[in-house]
Amino acid sequence: MLLQDLAELNWFPMAGPAIRTEEQRDGDRFLVRAELPGIDPGKDIAITITDDNLRLVVVRLPDVVRGARTQFRYGTFQRLLKLPPGTQHKYTLGYHEGILEIAMNVGEPPAELDQQG
Repeated sequence: MLLQDLAELNWFPMAGPAIRTEEQRDGDRFLVRAELPGIDPGKDIAITITDDNLRLVVVRLPDVVRGARTQFRYGTFQRLLKLPPGTQHKYTLGYHEGILEIAMNVGEPPAELDQQG
């Protein structure tokens, strides 16, 4: 349990809390699952893919009564994930019970150019 507690520490407090994710490759599909309870995936998330990186940005605004005590985390959260070579930049989204799923197809990585001098 101690290792899990250490893993959950925020080692870079200026970066803000991390989004917990799972990544899985199944044949020609790559699936990212992100733990994001209490968001509206239609308006609270932004996904960008550049090169072989997927950036997930989530904004969670407080909806509590002023003066109420809460331990929920609010603000802007982000996560940068390295994608497998050959991952297509098109994706599909699903959201169920606080879990966001991002699915992408993975093809063959581009062939390296053979440079002979």
